[in-house]
Amino acid sequence: MKLQRIRPASAELRDVEQNFLALVEVMFRAYPELLSFCLEEDQQAAAQTAAWEEQAREHFDLHVGLATEVTEDFEQEMCEAVSAFITEVVNERPETLDILRGRTFARTLH
Repeated sequence: MKLQRIRPASAELRDVEQNFLALVEVMFRAYPELLSFCLEEDQQAAAQTAAWEEQAREHFDLHVGLATEVTEDFEQEMCEAVSAFITEVVNERPETLDILRGRTFARTLH
């Protein structure tokens, strides 16, 4: 499995991207049914947050693609695992959001 790299602007972001992609590969190995995932900014939630807070936090919707049919419970488990993974990485390295924006992370089969 090989993930396509898009070159971030700075050396620091390249390091963040490299570390994130290594963790993504672990996620794909842990969940063979997981085909892809991406985050899309939730414009409505961001607007509501901006109205209530001086500095808006970012809100995203997680979209997960599956390679095979799975039970609803297992799909929920995978979504929660991917969400927890992303949350943990972003909490440790907030600049990871710069890498996530506008990208889909997909399993590549050879």
